Amino acid sequence: MGNFMKKCWHSEPEQRPTASEVYEIFSEWQNNENILLELLESDKKLQNIRNEDMQINNDSLYKSNFISFSAYQDSNLYKLDIPDIVDE
Repeated sequence: MGNFMKKCWHSEPEQRPTASEVYEIFSEWQNNENILLELLESDKKLQNIRNEDMQINNDSLYKSNFISFSAYQDSNLYKLDIPDIVDE
């Protein structure tokens, strides 16, 4: 499953599986008892992770942190041309 995910996220679109290939792979997985058991175990592990993440630290609920935008000062983020076009 991990290799399939990596193929889907490949930086080169031509290297990613087609919709037909994805369908075929999912169909194979749906009929493979070993893969279904792996998926079930993965779901259980994910549920445990989600439950652990749900524990909240009450001290951090009402605090905020300063977000520094200095890293973006030299970027093109602030360069925006707005043409003076007015239709009358």
